[in-house]
Amino acid sequence: MEKLMERSREYLTKFADLLELLLAVLVSVIVIFVIVKSIPGFIDVLKHDSVSYEITEVLTDITSIVIGIEFIKLLLRPKMSTTIEVLVFLIARHMIVLETTSLDDLLSVISIVLLFALQKGIKNVNILPKKKNKKDN
Repeated sequence: MEKLMERSREYLTKFADLLELLLAVLVSVIVIFVIVKSIPGFIDVLKHDSVSYEITEVLTDITSIVIGIEFIKLLLRPKMSTTIEVLVFLIARHMIVLETTSLDDLLSVISIVLLFALQKGIKNVNILPKKKNKKDN
């Protein structure tokens, strides 16, 4: 019975990894479509003295593409640092694209600082127990 449970866990883990990979491929395809769809807007902004709403639309597209790419990286390499990168880009996108108040911007900056502090704190914490030397016994 125990072997059956272990084999079931292995198959489910492999199946979950496959689903994660398929989702990464799907998100990659969507990011490519967004890039292709955004090219005319990028060209229009470069050609004309564009109005600020056109620049905002381009920035929205660019930040969406960056967040999509970071999300793909998160799906392929699920690590704390990648998760924090995605969250930082999401907060930055919120600050850049949306019209925010000074308080919103302050809270966003504090959130980014806390994320980086969390990342640094996690790197400094040694979760694994230290190995004892033979001399210590």
